Amino acid sequence: PPDGHYQFNTLVALDENGRIVQHYHKTHLFFEPYFDSPPHPALAEFTTSFGVTFGMGICFDLMFPDPMVQQRVRGVDTFVLSSRWVNSAPYLTAVDIQSAWS
Repeated sequence: PPDGHYQFNTLVALDENGRIVQHYHKTHLFFEPYFDSPPHPALAEFTTSFGVTFGMGICFDLMFPDPMVQQRVRGVDTFVLSSRWVNSAPYLTAVDIQSAWS
């Protein structure tokens, strides 16, 4: 942006002490003119104190599997994906969509 201040749709992971351990800026925006695409998209993953490594994504990123495939190749098999799927008439599909992808 002209003013140099980016605004990203961001997912943040915290550890059990409330410290930020990772963040992810949404790469594939879906009719979100108020957010900027990251100038250098990056994969995001974090390992918990209980030994599970999570990959991260946000909503519409799910429709572009390449980043998750890259993470799978590196051994990540669990993903955190925040979403806001439509769940109001006539599109009562949010639960179905989330169940299908889980």
